[in-house]
Amino acid sequence: MKFEKKSMQSVPSSKQRQGTTRMVKVGATLGAAAIVMSACGSSKTASPSSASTQPSAKSTSSNPVTINFWAPGVSEASIIALFNKTHPDIHVVYTATPGAAATYTKMEDAIKAGDPPDVGAIEYDELPQFVRTGGIMNIAQVGANSYEKDFNPSIWGQVDFGGGTWAIPRNTAPVALLYNAKLFTQYGLAVPTTWAQFASEAQSVHAAHPSVYMTSFNTSPSWFSMLAWQAGAVWFQPDGNQWKLGFTSPASEKVANYWQSLISGHDVIVESPYTPQHAQQLNNGTILSYPGPQWLENSIESQASATSGDWKIAPFPQWTAGGHAYGQWGGTTDAVFKDTKHPHAALTLATWLSTNPQVVSQLIGGYPAATSGQTTPALSKPLPFFSNESGYSIFRTAQNDTLAGWNFGPDWGVMKTEGGNDFDTVANGSSTLPQWLSSVQSQQLSALQSVGIKAIG
Repeated sequence: MKFEKKSMQSVPSSKQRQGTTRMVKVGATLGAAAIVMSACGSSKTASPSSASTQPSAKSTSSNPVTINFWAPGVSEASIIALFNKTHPDIHVVYTATPGAAATYTKMEDAIKAGDPPDVGAIEYDELPQFVRTGGIMNIAQVGANSYEKDFNPSIWGQVDFGGGTWAIPRNTAPVALLYNAKLFTQYGLAVPTTWAQFASEAQSVHAAHPSVYMTSFNTSPSWFSMLAWQAGAVWFQPDGNQWKLGFTSPASEKVANYWQSLISGHDVIVESPYTPQHAQQLNNGTILSYPGPQWLENSIESQASATSGDWKIAPFPQWTAGGHAYGQWGGTTDAVFKDTKHPHAALTLATWLSTNPQVVSQLIGGYPAATSGQTTPALSKPLPFFSNESGYSIFRTAQNDTLAGWNFGPDWGVMKTEGGNDFDTVANGSSTLPQWLSSVQSQQLSALQSVGIKAIG
């Protein structure tokens, strides 16, 4: 299952633009939750809720408990049918929800009404907001920590913060360089292994062929955060009882200065993907490559069908030759909502969705979060669009070497909305990436402090 396409929009939809209003409304009701989420420690001392400490009602195949599961996507229906067939003591009712932004609004409304689902699919970057508002339960209280060993630390760290464990990772989004190998050969380009080589080749190929660009600069803050993560930046860092913001850290500014140089030199196109113009540029050879997450495979294939068989997958360029550092962009978790009457049954579903081999192979639209999922045969299947090669060994390395320590802040949605609006000024040349980082840092400080969350820059 993938929600991530919505993150590719440079101009947020009307629903995405509601992010600021959403935070203000939620902020007014934070109460103790704001204090808990004012910083994220590793302690598991959060007070259990009444729902989480009550065992599920005893169930049997003749008297199964019923739980509700919400998630976007059509593939979940057959998966839930399989779960119900193999778990006679638990009956799951699946509700297909709208796209990601609408799904979260629906979930928040249900929380306020006291009628949320038992389990719901939530992206990593949205999870802290649900923790902050108190809508989901700390599943460490029903044994979720026993599954930590099944995930890489960098992945588990995305669901284990603020004194609790808040979801089970389902899929992730490790990164690679997708490139048109036919055109690389035509223009005499080597596959870049470092960002310095990437920039050098971007400059040389555009100088020799003014209508050709090494890549396009995606006008999405989430894409840029993927690059900053790989460089070692941490935009939201727990610091005692407060958040320390790192948008203007040396690592972030290194990435900003690098791409600003390419933008200022007109060596890359600055635009939003998923437009007819972008698809045309991929098809006619204007754009030669794209650094991005695993789920981008399907996106490029659908946009650039005329170039099928010409593309290949290479490791993500590194800042240091021979380095092994990666970020991510996207991925989904399954969280248990605090009002569930059957937390153990809900946890059973959440873990099954992540670790069952048959499920992993059917939901291969996102890279498996569990380490056991990396051996599923579906991952080594040749990809016709990408020269009949399987790029999953590359994604496996990127998954295993994803840097630990990255945190999504308690108002990431606001960052994407407000930051996305400001990103447009970078696209039109009236601002620069370093200036954008400084602006977002100030915006985030004000936004957090306005709802009583301690933050420093």
